[in-house]
Amino acid sequence: MSAVLATMDPAIEEAAEFGRCIRSLGPTQRRVLTVLLRRLVDMEAADDADGAVRVVDEIRRILCEGEKTRH
Repeated sequence: MSAVLATMDPAIEEAAEFGRCIRSLGPTQRRVLTVLLRRLVDMEAADDADGAVRVVDEIRRILCEGEKTRH
């Protein structure tokens, strides 16, 4: 049981960090993030790795660095 919890711990911490970042966003940033996440799913479905990496980088800037959106 402790082995299962040990492997889940990083995922739990990442989910908690994601939640903290989301709560710190303003409404415009949340709307832009929603659009970017949809775009990311579409790019993954189309096997567009380069486009997906660009979207992930933009999501990371919005979430982790608190960057204001340019949209």
